[in-house]
Amino acid sequence: FSTFAILWFILIPFYQRWAYKMRYAKTVEDGYRDSGEKRIKLRLREKEIKISDGSNSSAILLKELESITESSGYFFIKSKKGNSLVIPKDRCIGNNGEKFIEMVENASGIKREIKLQWKWK
Repeated sequence: FSTFAILWFILIPFYQRWAYKMRYAKTVEDGYRDSGEKRIKLRLREKEIKISDGSNSSAILLKELESITESSGYFFIKSKKGNSLVIPKDRCIGNNGEKFIEMVENASGIKREIKLQWKWK
C-alpha cells in the first residue's frame, strides 16, 4: 500500500499537468477556430468611425482621437483612451486606405504624422 501511495504522489502531478495542458489547448482551439482573417469594414460617420466585421461592431468617436500616424506599411489611428486602430496598407483595396485616412483627417481636424522609416521591432 505504501508503495502505491508514494507512486501516486509522484505521478499524479505529471498526469494533472498533462491533462490541464490538453484541456486548455482544446479550449483555446475551440474558441479561436472561427476567428481567422475576416474582412473588416470601416465607415466614417458624422461623429464616429464605425468598425464592423459582420458579427461584431464598434465605434470610435472622432472627438476621442489623439493622433493619426502613417508608416511604410500601416496607418495607426490612436484614441485618447490608448486604443489604436491598425490598418495594414496592403490589405486595403486600391487606394481606399489613403482616401479613408484623408477623410478622417478632415473630419477630426487631426493632421497625420508621416513616419515612413518606422518598423516593427
